[in-house]
Amino acid sequence: MDINFKLDFFYYDELFVLDGIDPKTTELKPHIDKFKSFITTKPLDKVVELLIFSYKEKYAQNHFWTMNLLIEDSYKIEDKYPSYLDEKTDIYLSSKKINRIDFEHLICKLKFDTDKGCCFSEYMEFSFKQQQNINKFKEAVEKSLNGKQYQIIQSNDNLTFKVENSPIALVEITGKKVKITINPDKWIAYYGLG
Repeated sequence: MDINFKLDFFYYDELFVLDGIDPKTTELKPHIDKFKSFITTKPLDKVVELLIFSYKEKYAQNHFWTMNLLIEDSYKIEDKYPSYLDEKTDIYLSSKKINRIDFEHLICKLKFDTDKGCCFSEYMEFSFKQQQNINKFKEAVEKSLNGKQYQIIQSNDNLTFKVENSPIALVEITGKKVKITINPDKWIAYYGLG
């Protein structure tokens, strides 16, 4: 993928430093800033390509996606969660909170693991306000999954990629949304401050 930043921050478990900041986090900050600029300004197919790429080989921390798409002072906006989501664990961002005009919402469905004491992503969904070119999304997914084995299943106007040996189990695309379902066998517990 052609980007001018490293994705190491997705996989780094930030350390707690008494009265300070983890030096590695400081080192990764410029990359996080470039990532934020990328996902808030680039075309949707490039954002989708990066989403798939970030999870392709290793389970990534979802909060970098959710936090970096937020508008400033988003905490002041109250969102009504859909009934199938849990406000205590899941993440739902409506278009009012997202720093892009083409997003309808973002969902990150989480599962709390009591044994490990942390949450894992079950799936992440980007929904769009307008119909998008599904072929551009298909090309973006195929480009990101380069080197992985996958099967494409087409049903009406939906495409589903079943991915093997990856943290991504499925990628579902339509003209109005992209959803990645995470393989629970590939979950990694991140306990950092993130």
